[in-house]
Formats: sequence, C-alpha cells, structure tokens
Amino acid sequence: MQRTREDVARTAARLSLAQGYERTTVDQIADAAEVSQHTVLRCFPPRRIWCRPR
Repeated sequence: MQRTREDVARTAARLSLAQGYERTTVDQIADAAEVSQHTVLRCFPPRRIWCRPR
C-alpha cells in the first residue's frame, strides 16, 4: 500500500505541476497512476491535502 500511495502522490504532483491544480482531476490521476479512483481516494481522501501547493 505504501508504494501505491507514493506512486499516486508522485503522479498527482506531476499532473498538478504540468496542467495546474484546478485542472487536475481524480480521474486523470487514477488513469496516469494505473489505479482505480477508489484507490486514489482511499490513499488521499480530501483532494486539497495532497494537491495543495506548498
């Protein structure tokens, strides 16, 4: 599970940097990380926590 979580986090960050936070969807992250939407949401329930710029 930890590896999946890291993969999803990297994918979310990459997409957010490439196309912007507001344009990045859970569907896009799931597709790019090759996991289900459920897996993305299970790893990171509120989208704003893992995509928020620092």
